[in-house]
Amino acid sequence: MTRFRYSVGNTTLGSEVPAAQDGTATVTIDVGTVTGERPVYAVSVDRRGRISSMTQDAFTVYAVWSLQGRAIDANTWLPVEGATIRLEPAGVEVVTGPDGIFQVAVDPGLYTLTGTYAGPPSLSGSSQPLELDGQGLWFDLLLFPDSAS
Repeated sequence: MTRFRYSVGNTTLGSEVPAAQDGTATVTIDVGTVTGERPVYAVSVDRRGRISSMTQDAFTVYAVWSLQGRAIDANTWLPVEGATIRLEPAGVEVVTGPDGIFQVAVDPGLYTLTGTYAGPPSLSGSSQPLELDGQGLWFDLLLFPDSAS
């Protein structure tokens, strides 16, 4: 065995990697941003160019949440269910669950986080600039009563 030919998602076997002395190989696959199961196809090639039968396996790509947090009512210190959390300039908007938790997956960068709750009582959070580095961040966003409430 001198090399492996492989592909992800189809049987074209368009990539190749040399085999190590022990007959194995390690590859790094750029999975992009699509989550879910991905099929992998591979064959081994010996020094005479003979090709083995094709082998198929799969791996699963999961989203890594780059920002998680909780919306909290600043007066009661309780989680706020149904708060709308917005991340700009990504234009991402999520609604908090029963525990006030939100999760957002975005590329690393500088973002502004805001939160609102229609109420009653009506609550909003001040805009918070956040630097997301791709390593994950937890942020508790305090929501305060609107002055018009």
